[in-house]
Amino acid sequence: MDYDRFILIWNDHGAAMQVGARELERIVGVRPDVLRDWRRRGLLADIGVRKGEAWYYDRVDLLILSILKALLAEGLRIESAIDAAFGISCFVTGRLELPLDDKPDLAVVFPDQDGEISVARIEDMLGLARISCPASLVIDLVKLTRDLPEGVRNIWST
Repeated sequence: MDYDRFILIWNDHGAAMQVGARELERIVGVRPDVLRDWRRRGLLADIGVRKGEAWYYDRVDLLILSILKALLAEGLRIESAIDAAFGISCFVTGRLELPLDDKPDLAVVFPDQDGEISVARIEDMLGLARISCPASLVIDLVKLTRDLPEGVRNIWST
């Protein structure tokens, strides 16, 4: 890993690594022009921090963008996928901090009564019956965690 591309900043939680858009592309696979488009459309309000003319992303941003990319590949619209990626990232963070196992771990993405995207963790497919929504997407958190880009997993473990 080329640490010259990282900026080390200090916050209340200690040191946090941040990467620029080009390094994010190398690690996550989302091009800077795509990030600019999403930001221009107001879709990345809570992702990244601007320093001068450049944007920098921490490990949580890398995780969310990796999950977002996976959800888009599943066919979710960008607006829904961003909301879902934030919710799913909370579950995946816990998986990254523990040794990977094969214990079933599922999340379901569904529109709530107000049409907003919700994410719930379920233990098995029987849990899906408690969510009365025909338009839902079940995410295998074990597979999602294992399929994260190696660079994201490596940054998370440092």
